[in-house]
Amino acid sequence: MRKEKSITRVLSMKHIALVTLALLCGFAAAIVDAIRIHGHIVFSFRCMWFTGAIALLFLAFVFIGERFLAWCSKDGDRTAERMASVRDCFSFSWGHKQFFLTTAVIVLCWIPYIWLTYPGILWFDTGEQLMQWFHQSNIFSDGSFWSNHHPVFDTLFFGAFAQLGKVLGSVDLGLFLCSIVLALAAALSLATVILYCRHIGASWRCCFAQLMFFSFFPGHPLLFYKSCQRYGIHAAIRLVHGTVCADRTEQRRVS
Repeated sequence: MRKEKSITRVLSMKHIALVTLALLCGFAAAIVDAIRIHGHIVFSFRCMWFTGAIALLFLAFVFIGERFLAWCSKDGDRTAERMASVRDCFSFSWGHKQFFLTTAVIVLCWIPYIWLTYPGILWFDTGEQLMQWFHQSNIFSDGSFWSNHHPVFDTLFFGAFAQLGKVLGSVDLGLFLCSIVLALAAALSLATVILYCRHIGASWRCCFAQLMFFSFFPGHPLLFYKSCQRYGIHAAIRLVHGTVCADRTEQRRVS
């Protein structure tokens, strides 16, 4: 009886904390909305309903996310029967065959974005770095030196591809090749994450959901992994580094 009461108490405390967090997020969003409209903080009826609406959305996403994660963590018999042919093709077992197959699926889904955004997506930072490479005056320097406001390696990386494109006849072509290299590196890293999750015991549903998310969510190819900006370079490296760290931690835990 006492054990049941303690569990109920813990759950109620978690719910209170979650609702409080939702209200805080909603209130923060309402303040931003007020500043956007009025230029300063205004507490009004709009602020109240905006806070409530965002808080409800926050809670809805949390509860839906919990249910989805619970569903992904299980491999039901019905799923195994319906997806038998897909499971035979995508087993996500640790090996080079599944590694390249998973990578190929991600790259194929990203091809439209790579093609439609030719020669690539350049952020403000990248433009300034390219101006440094070609010794032009920019916001960070007069063009006679490379600023370390952004990693110098990034300036070298983007500049090398731009220079290659210039040799081939078009700087745009060089930047397009840069986008392709970044997209391939990111796809390889994401495939590594998916296969590693399966390797340490994640359900097939979970791994398949990861593959669908990495392949079809537009934010991955458009905002990070194929964009010619500093995050595009380091994202793939961070994924592999994080996977290696997780593997080392898991080995220590087991041993």
